[in-house]
Amino acid sequence: PHNGHILAMATNSSYDQTNFDYATQARRQTGSAFKVFSLLTLIHDFHGDPNQTYYTSKELFPGWLPGYPSYHVQTSEKSYQGSISVAKATTISDNTVFAQLAQDLTMDKVSATAHAMGITSKLTGFPSEALGAVAVSPLEMADAYATLASGGIHHDATAISKVVPANGYWVMCQARRKSEGNSAMKARNREPGNVMRLRTLVRYRSVGAPGR
Repeated sequence: PHNGHILAMATNSSYDQTNFDYATQARRQTGSAFKVFSLLTLIHDFHGDPNQTYYTSKELFPGWLPGYPSYHVQTSEKSYQGSISVAKATTISDNTVFAQLAQDLTMDKVSATAHAMGITSKLTGFPSEALGAVAVSPLEMADAYATLASGGIHHDATAISKVVPANGYWVMCQARRKSEGNSAMKARNREPGNVMRLRTLVRYRSVGAPGR
């Protein structure tokens, strides 16, 4: 996380079978792992405290969101918590709370946070993206979560630091050159308390588990 260097990257096929690299080229829906970008937008752009920000966990029937008349949001168990904090909604991955939160934050801001943290794929801004209905590469998600682990500083993912030809004179790649990274969070939001709160919430929630 502190420099973006990739220590290991694997695929499930040999090069003889395919030269398609699943870690960098495949596109997979992120599922609930994408919710972290709404959570961070709340803290970064609106100075919100997930423990003090409350929403009503409830089924969102078609028609609840103007402009998207068929958008229907439920939890996987179809059970609802009533008024709960965003912190609680994170630990149980409540789809209905995050659908409402993302609309209040605006999808433009959520997308901007995702891009600042390392997502490079084009994002459409559709409401369902906030719940993970978006396809990106596994490397992009790993890069974005590394930004969280580094305290809000994003470093571009680097697979090759140098190339050593037969003559032994190695060539430094551009990515090898020292970089302090780019801040994905303003200084006040990189304070230890804010970063630790985010890490705690993400660790408590099994990343990628089905959304409720």
